[in-house]
Amino acid sequence: NDGGAGTTGNVGSGRNRLRHLFHILLNSIFCVGHPVVIVLDDLQWSDSLAMDVILGVIQSKAHPSSNLGSNDDRDSPSSRGGLFLLGSYRDNEADTNLLQRISVMDVMKQYVKVTHLSIGMLSRRDIDEMLSCKLGLPMRYTRDLSEQVFQKTRGHPLFVQTFLRSIISKGVLSFSVRSRRWTWDDLVVEMHTISEDVADFLANRIRRLDKDTVFALQVCACIGFQVNTSTIDLLNVGQFVNNMFEALESARKEGLMDK
Repeated sequence: NDGGAGTTGNVGSGRNRLRHLFHILLNSIFCVGHPVVIVLDDLQWSDSLAMDVILGVIQSKAHPSSNLGSNDDRDSPSSRGGLFLLGSYRDNEADTNLLQRISVMDVMKQYVKVTHLSIGMLSRRDIDEMLSCKLGLPMRYTRDLSEQVFQKTRGHPLFVQTFLRSIISKGVLSFSVRSRRWTWDDLVVEMHTISEDVADFLANRIRRLDKDTVFALQVCACIGFQVNTSTIDLLNVGQFVNNMFEALESARKEGLMDK
């Protein structure tokens, strides 16, 4: 029992307790030469409590004497360094509260190193340079193709990748042994369509998979974002699919899983 810390009148004490325990947890695993990396994705969906905990950790580095623990934390590994915190968010979905909390970090720049990286869309030249490098052709040869790719995807990295996978799988973009280079038909590329919604695009890719691969993905999704080989061995008894490894390999080739 938390002694009523979860009630409305004691929400603040409950939050402070969580911040304090999280700080103790980090201090227990920090050590010189063994830094800790924390990756926080999609911060635009985080609640205020999660952000307060994160800021509490950063503030303990910036102002060691104001830690939630004792003054001895001044000499703790967290105040000496050893933590790399990486957070990402979609600026078009971030609310005012998140942006205010992120701006607090800028005030602490004299104590902790804060770096902002803005990841934008790929430009026409970015796509042209990438295609030129990957296809082994001069940029003057890939310029028309890169223009088509840019027009279809508007430079969205995921769409660029999936669009190129799509035209390769359908033979629109293929390697010609006779010409000893990659070839394509600009008119056919122009007629090739792409969904404007990421979820629809991925759903269409999954629908093209065979039923064993789809079922294998469903089973793995129930386990979590990562599945060990030993776990797949236990599932590979013919009860679910004929061969889990082959089914998941098909999903990997489609870019739906990493190995």
